[in-house]
Amino acid sequence: MDKAIITFSNNETLVVKEGDFFCPIVATESPEEGIASAQGKPYELWGHNHDGLIPSLTELFFKGNYFFKMDEQKTVYNTASIVKIESL
Repeated sequence: MDKAIITFSNNETLVVKEGDFFCPIVATESPEEGIASAQGKPYELWGHNHDGLIPSLTELFFKGNYFFKMDEQKTVYNTASIVKIESL
């Protein structure tokens, strides 16, 4: 099972593994409410034969500016604060 470490600009790290579910937070716009945030579709990490979790993580990060792990919904991460992703 593939694993990766995500390092953020404050040196906090997040260890993730294949099969973990995340949810991107996406910006939505409506004439009545202006711009708001909404949960995107849940996203399951998958492993690549040669590149580990990096392709699926970058795919997740392109879906929204923020994301959270489905089993840890009280913490939301900003994709702009990611400085490094390491495959394990």
